[in-house]
Amino acid sequence: MRPLRPSRRLPLLLALLALAGCKARIALEVESEPSGANVFVNDALVGRTPTGVLILELPKDDPTAAITLEKLDWKPLTMLITFARPHDTEEAARADVNRYRLTLQPRPQ
Repeated sequence: MRPLRPSRRLPLLLALLALAGCKARIALEVESEPSGANVFVNDALVGRTPTGVLILELPKDDPTAAITLEKLDWKPLTMLITFARPHDTEEAARADVNRYRLTLQPRPQ
């Protein structure tokens, strides 16, 4: 196999760099028992349970997020999730929703 000529290397390099910065889209839906818990994704408040479908944008090379649920008088719950099927578009992500139903534990009195 012949090496690429310098004139062809630059477009290939630029294309690879553009892809490296792309975001993965993940559709996430969170329910909790009890409902009404605040939902944080990577420390940012994104809603309350039940959330409905949320679209997350994560680095394509590491589609991992810390999901935390907090509710007054209940112990906070945090899960670190690496999503196995990230998508390039929001439409594709919405067709493949990651659903979680989590149970909070009461905080000791």
